[in-house]
Amino acid sequence: MKADAEPVPGKREAIMAAATKVFDGRGFAATTMDAIAAEAGIAKGSLYNYFKNKEDLFYQVFEHAVGQSEFEVDQMFSQSATACGKLDRILDYSFTEMSKYKALGRLVLEFWATAARKAQGELALQLREMHLRWQRRIEAILAEGVRRGEFRAGLDCAAAASLIMQTLDGIQLHDVLDLDIGARDAAYLAALKRMILDGLTNRASGGPPEMRA
Repeated sequence: MKADAEPVPGKREAIMAAATKVFDGRGFAATTMDAIAAEAGIAKGSLYNYFKNKEDLFYQVFEHAVGQSEFEVDQMFSQSATACGKLDRILDYSFTEMSKYKALGRLVLEFWATAARKAQGELALQLREMHLRWQRRIEAILAEGVRRGEFRAGLDCAAAASLIMQTLDGIQLHDVLDLDIGARDAAYLAALKRMILDGLTNRASGGPPEMRA
């Protein structure tokens, strides 16, 4: 196959789709640019018109997947007028919707592992930035809730957001590795969500009545 002389519209997306399949099946270390090119049905040289190297392609695949989930969450936010409602929806999304996407979950774990092996590299910096972006999103919701009297006064929003992020990461890890069947049980997830929301609101009945407003 002949390499593209310059980028072709739509080719980048096709390469990323092929790369997602190969990364998911082989993992980062065992994946080669040759394998991705073969899956995409293009010459290996064409890949470098769109991506610097395998690491760059891996990051772009991961960022695209995360960007899709962020878009879906932002759409849900527009359906809620309260901070508590926004947090409720993001927890629902994280607990239920994300568990449907095993490939994305495996990709997240692979990305974490690869970034950890290169703790001072670009992948690690990019992962930290993505994680901080999500944490700041949750922190902003908590701060809004405190200002509006939905969450308890004096709440350490940064610490609470960090704890919520760690909980979501743990749920995803358990689900992908099948460590705990409860991670896919509706009653289990509902109870966990109530504990989080009750801790923020100082209520013990599953959250304030305006939660779904």
